[in-house]
Amino acid sequence: MTEHTLLAALLKLLRVRLPKSFVIRKHADYASAGCPDVSITGNGLTSWWEAKHAKPRIIGTELQLVEAKRLEIAGYCRYIVYQESGFYRYSGIVRPSNVGANGYFQYEQASQKEADHAFICNFIETVHGTSGLGQIL
Repeated sequence: MTEHTLLAALLKLLRVRLPKSFVIRKHADYASAGCPDVSITGNGLTSWWEAKHAKPRIIGTELQLVEAKRLEIAGYCRYIVYQESGFYRYSGIVRPSNVGANGYFQYEQASQKEADHAFICNFIETVHGTSGLGQIL
């Protein structure tokens, strides 16, 4: 699996589960260095999400980490981490402030399933106050 395929699968599920009024933007394809991969706007909140495939640590640029930390302070930003570490596989959410310059990190919440997109969607729905509403709105 690659970071690109993991993010594509997550975005597909988010577009089904989140209310149709939400705006989901993928920024990774734009020429905007340091900008997180995805922003989601809905229920009066814009959240920023940077997806990483960690083997076992996050590899990214210093600019990405600095921007993510700035967005965490100014609003809401998290890393979505799909981690491979030996025989273990995790999917989880990481605060940018919990990522070191060396790429090692501490989870805010995690699932012990590989590519657990449902877990990530549940977390995002909770952030935006829509748990269980996406199917009916």
